[in-house]
Amino acid sequence: GVPFLQALECAAGELAEPERSRALRVRAGYRERCTAASEPSFTAMMHEAGLLSPLVLQLFAVGEETGRLDVLMDRAAEALEHEVLGELNAVLAMG
Repeated sequence: GVPFLQALECAAGELAEPERSRALRVRAGYRERCTAASEPSFTAMMHEAGLLSPLVLQLFAVGEETGRLDVLMDRAAEALEHEVLGELNAVLAMG
């Protein structure tokens, strides 16, 4: 797999919104400075960054607790896709 910090940097580079990209890069830098003993959870960092909905954060928290973060990230992606499609359909229905 890809090292976590490298993955965060790659994700930040793909975000279209400069504010979110900057927030993710700040999180990556923060994580890099933490020691293993004091490192906050991934979910806590994402909550602090304010990038994700409560539903997605809850899925990440469950994934961290169960050791199945990858599976729960997939579910979060599906939930976000469903949410975006719903919003898009609502906008299209107006026109």
